Amino acid sequence: IKLGKFIKIRRKFLVKLGNGEKLYTVVKDFQDIDMPLKIAYKFSQLLNASEDNYQFFIEKMRQILNKYAIKDENGQIVNNEGTIPIQPEFLERAEQEIKELHNIEVDMPKVRFTFEELESVRFKPSALRTLIDFIEQ
Repeated sequence: IKLGKFIKIRRKFLVKLGNGEKLYTVVKDFQDIDMPLKIAYKFSQLLNASEDNYQFFIEKMRQILNKYAIKDENGQIVNNEGTIPIQPEFLERAEQEIKELHNIEVDMPKVRFTFEELESVRFKPSALRTLIDFIEQ
């Protein structure tokens, strides 16, 4: 009996949508850097998978803000230097919806890098922290 018939090998794993949004931002920064083919392929897999999740995240966040953000006299969302104020009476509800959005689990390809593969790539600690789940230790 071959176990492969009975055991489904998981080629993907779950990440929280909020982390997937960060992943897209980090991986996108690497898309124009010259690197060995194998590493570039893995980064491309992550970029492709995270792009749809990122677009979904942005759209849902836009919907939440449209519902709860303070708007000016023209109906436009007020933006105070990157901070979007929420109507005080809806603050708890908005925070809950944003938290739920961040916690949605999405499938990501089971891409793994080794430290040896990544030796030639320069990282900021913040980027490394985002990619840590994709690195074999």
